[in-house]
Amino acid sequence: MNQGELIQYAYGDWKYYALGQQDWENTIAAVLIPTQGALGRRIFTSLTEFQQTSQQEQATILSVAVASAKVEQLRQELNQRFDRQLSTYTENPDTGLTLVRDEQDYTLLHNSNHELVEWLQALDCRVRGFVLWANFRTTQLVSTVVKQLSNFKP
Repeated sequence: MNQGELIQYAYGDWKYYALGQQDWENTIAAVLIPTQGALGRRIFTSLTEFQQTSQQEQATILSVAVASAKVEQLRQELNQRFDRQLSTYTENPDTGLTLVRDEQDYTLLHNSNHELVEWLQALDCRVRGFVLWANFRTTQLVSTVVKQLSNFKP
């Protein structure tokens, strides 16, 4: 990662999320049966680019202070997971993500919310609540404030 870069990771169903095939058949399949998972990544070259994109997409950004060693470990794990499947990559112009087929199937019991919870737990965040529909909260367990990517201030 270059100085000042921010990396967004995402997880979803391959056909629905990566390929944008959001018809009723793929929607039902993504919810009811195990399907091919997709791991996505988008690299922002600066904090300004990230903020502008977030504003355009009307995204809600939450900031959580975690240990820099945990951030680096998770980043390396996600990059390795992504790079192992690089031969399957596709670009989704609607999301701005580069996506690859993931080793983890997308299922009702392992959807994007479950994946996010695993990432938060890897950062030593405690997650409580019903994960299936993103109705959950995090509790910060780490007291040390860490590396701020690109001097990002919440």
